[in-house]
Amino acid sequence: MSKLCCLLVLTIAVAGCGEEVVKPEGSSDWMLGIFSNRNVRDSTNGIASVGHYEFREDGTLAEVAITHCEENREELLHEYEWSHAGDSLVIVDDPKPESDIDQWLVRPGEACNTLQVDEVQGGQAYPGFTLWRGAVCMKALPPCGEAIECPSCETVWCDELPLPCDE
Repeated sequence: MSKLCCLLVLTIAVAGCGEEVVKPEGSSDWMLGIFSNRNVRDSTNGIASVGHYEFREDGTLAEVAITHCEENREELLHEYEWSHAGDSLVIVDDPKPESDIDQWLVRPGEACNTLQVDEVQGGQAYPGFTLWRGAVCMKALPPCGEAIECPSCETVWCDELPLPCDE
């Protein structure tokens, strides 16, 4: 009996030593990791930006703005909580408290390595935006010459291209 007791205590101690990540119920990895929008937003104050969205295993989502073309400064904008609502739907409640958007509905996108994010406002879902797997950065574009307005930056993959899909 004492051997069994010692073995049980040893098993519990060993199991408690490592950092175990507990996935939310119903979790899968289709939306975990960093996704980015690939459209540069040029604001009226001349600061270009793109966004990263990191879906974490602990049920949180970090929205990070990447600003100042070529400098690629990171600024945490918001942190949200997400939850599964089935195998291929994630709900992010109150993603923009300052707006009228109640939820984001996140599904696998039509193209490989994408997410489709729809916005729910007043109980009605509206098409939102697409996110691409991986982190994008900005690279300055050459001056546009005689044109009055032209983009100042374009997006490029920060490090590596996303892994190809297994189709």
